[in-house]
Amino acid sequence: MENSRKSSVSVFVLMFVVVVLVGIGVWMYAQETRKNSGYSPATQSEILLGEKAFYENLSSEEKKLVGAYYDTLGNDTIGLLTQPISSCVLKYYDPFRALIGCGTPKGTTFLLVDRENWRKIGEGANLRLDDGYIESDTYAISTNLNEIFYYEVGKSSIKSVPNSKLSSVETYQESAGLGGGNFTVSFDASTKTISAEIYKATRGGERREKIRTATFVLP
Repeated sequence: MENSRKSSVSVFVLMFVVVVLVGIGVWMYAQETRKNSGYSPATQSEILLGEKAFYENLSSEEKKLVGAYYDTLGNDTIGLLTQPISSCVLKYYDPFRALIGCGTPKGTTFLLVDRENWRKIGEGANLRLDDGYIESDTYAISTNLNEIFYYEVGKSSIKSVPNSKLSSVETYQESAGLGGGNFTVSFDASTKTISAEIYKATRGGERREKIRTATFVLP
């Protein structure tokens, strides 16, 4: 009876040791995989504002992060020819994701990517660094013709601003032009309120008629 108990305890201890060793092995493999893919546990807790986000102004560690992402790009990204790594902009990163984009002939588009495989997270919208872009320490906001999108630091997706999608007869763009045209959009970080002027959607490059000013409060 005593030998049977000892045998059971020995088997249990052996199984426990095996599970622990397997767990350690899996953890070490994951760390090595992340290391080889350019993964870094570094965290940026705020949006890198203005020119701080440009490649030339990034720290050596941040440039390494951008390089790991850039190396995964093919000759063609989102349908446009990519530019040199010096055109890349890093707006935010944490241990799991990065808000990053590299310039193209039609402007810079930010993607929210997974730092393990550098693939885009989700099927949501992108943010564009053009006339309709504004930012604060914790938000990056992008306005296109008929909808406004935002990213909040630490979150897992880029989202549409609630109730910001316009009808086909309205637009946020005052007049057409290179780089996306003119937008009149502002953001009050203290109240998380976006103010945007809305115009009548007409064709051509002339200045459009203003219809109203809308305000949106971020969740």
